[in-house]
Amino acid sequence: MEEKKQKFPTEHVELPSKGLLYQSLVITKFDWDDLLIGDKNAIMVASRILGYGKDYPFTYEGEEILLDLNELPTIYLDETKVTKGVNEFEFETPIGKNKLTFKYLTSRDEKAIEAESKGLKRINKNASTDLTSRLKIQILSVDGDDDPKTIRDFVDNYFLARDASAFRSYLKATQPDIKMTFIHEGANGEEEVTVPMQVQFFWPDSRV
Repeated sequence: MEEKKQKFPTEHVELPSKGLLYQSLVITKFDWDDLLIGDKNAIMVASRILGYGKDYPFTYEGEEILLDLNELPTIYLDETKVTKGVNEFEFETPIGKNKLTFKYLTSRDEKAIEAESKGLKRINKNASTDLTSRLKIQILSVDGDDDPKTIRDFVDNYFLARDASAFRSYLKATQPDIKMTFIHEGANGEEEVTVPMQVQFFWPDSRV
């Protein structure tokens, strides 16, 4: 008797990075932690649409919202700035004129940032460490110096506030990702709001 093969629905997902920053990625087996955060988000949203449809209902400030997940904009990687398979990019700070080499973060990087932040908070419970931990992992070199000690010293002592703000703005505008925001018309006019990741995102029939 011929064994019946189970058929599962499949979906082709166009990654925000277009796969350009990976040396190799086998479709049937890969380490989830190697994915860029933006590509992981794209797969998550595509999985939600495939499993339960494009409509995502949730409550925001007492108002019932029905969001079409297909309408979430995608920020694609600028191919003109890519060396294929290499996750390294350049940014010059506008005030200090420091030349930074940086990478777009992966899921593994996020775990390292979380671990470092927790370690630092054990030393100082009142410290705000998430941002500096992120910068120390994301920045690969400062003015050509890739020594981790130099990078940490720069972030802690020499990264001007206006330069750090400009760098974060640049990352927000260029990082390949699904833009998980929507425009809400509130009492103070239009505002950009982050899509809340409630339990209903993955289990629409759940009630909390």
